[in-house]
Amino acid sequence: MVKRLRISSRPRVASRALNALAAGWGPTSLFPNLRTISWNTIDDHAPFLRAILSPSVTELSLSPSTVYPSSMLFSVLSSVQRVCPALTTLRVHPSPHDAVYELPAVTALVRHCTPLRSLKLPGVRLDADAIAHVGGLPGLRSFEMSVEAGQAPPRHGAFTDLENLLLRGHLSAKYCLALLENITSAGLQQLVLDSTAQQPDLTWNIVLGAMHAQLAFSALTLNHLTVSEDYTLDQAPLDGIERLDLEPLLAFGNLTEVCIRVAYPPDPTDADLRALASAWPRLRWLDLSSSCDWAPYPRPRATLWGLVPFAEHCPSLVRLALLVDACVPRRYSGKPGRGAACGALTELHVGASPIAGATLVAAFLSDIFPRLETVDCNEVTTLHLEEEAQRERKRQRVWDKVERLLPTLGAIRVFERLHVDGGSRDRLPFVEASDGSSTSDDSETDSSSDFVITD
Repeated sequence: MVKRLRISSRPRVASRALNALAAGWGPTSLFPNLRTISWNTIDDHAPFLRAILSPSVTELSLSPSTVYPSSMLFSVLSSVQRVCPALTTLRVHPSPHDAVYELPAVTALVRHCTPLRSLKLPGVRLDADAIAHVGGLPGLRSFEMSVEAGQAPPRHGAFTDLENLLLRGHLSAKYCLALLENITSAGLQQLVLDSTAQQPDLTWNIVLGAMHAQLAFSALTLNHLTVSEDYTLDQAPLDGIERLDLEPLLAFGNLTEVCIRVAYPPDPTDADLRALASAWPRLRWLDLSSSCDWAPYPRPRATLWGLVPFAEHCPSLVRLALLVDACVPRRYSGKPGRGAACGALTELHVGASPIAGATLVAAFLSDIFPRLETVDCNEVTTLHLEEEAQRERKRQRVWDKVERLLPTLGAIRVFERLHVDGGSRDRLPFVEASDGSSTSDDSETDSSSDFVITD
């Protein structure tokens, strides 16, 4: 009894059999107990899809390899609602995947499907009337669609039960705000806004500023927020996202994943990072990095001390990505976390963050993130002068050395917690750069890689 069927590439069906299937299968289907169909092949085999449709099908996923040369596949969609009245999950993803298509057959199918719980249409454009129909579907949990440039925003729609919303394509502030305004769900959990092409009126500060007011019903349920841009630095708007634009997001206290990955990301201070860590104690993933490989100028406002609040307030944090100024002073307390540590964090992505000495930074990170394993830095590719290129290569070498030092220092931190932390903390050791070391980014050697512990 077949309940799940997946077809990819070219199904081996002879042309004579295809002609027989095209004539229809009669009152019964080929697989009467089929529940799930995953179809990823060329349009010419659409008659085979027609033959395997069954009234018991609840999930249908179509990824045609071509769209315009043949309409056979989409002609089959006209009979889906009639043959599959129990359909609750529909996914249509035409290729090539980097384009947006207006497919009337898909729009017509969406307008006639009422029991849908999940509707995912990456690369497919729906008109305002179809979106209004989708918004009125009772029980719709997940909705994903693409937006074309100049597309009219939806006029009405309730989205009373929506939990996951994903918008991609030519996003504009007007379109985003109009759609968010229609969401009355009290259980929205995931919101993804992915801009794949620059729009003149896309100002993220307006969208983020209005998000709390428009999603007030979901202030306690939203746990995943993604705002991203997917284009080069020369195409990106110059306004970006400012540090103060993050303040309205503090009202969503149950966020576990926050990804704001734009060309010009926010440049928070240490105080701003403390506010984020305090407001989001359930955080597991925070990404405030740039979507482009560029060198920050001037230096990032945040320093390594801005990471300490995450060790204090976010025990479940496993991945952190943001720009920091890692040029620490030559002498600081050997326990910057003052006993606070996040044992869950294993990945730290620092992008184009500047750094001076590897050992001082590794000692700092190992104290607050004792299980840290991966420290990744971007390769800045927008450099033109040889002097800047040499400085960039040195920066990458220093961050690589930080990663190599972490296992040894992590073991030392474990020993400290087992044998030292139980004693008096009145006198904490200090970490110093060795004599003659340099903390300048222009130094050719990393002479500050040695350190001494002194009482």
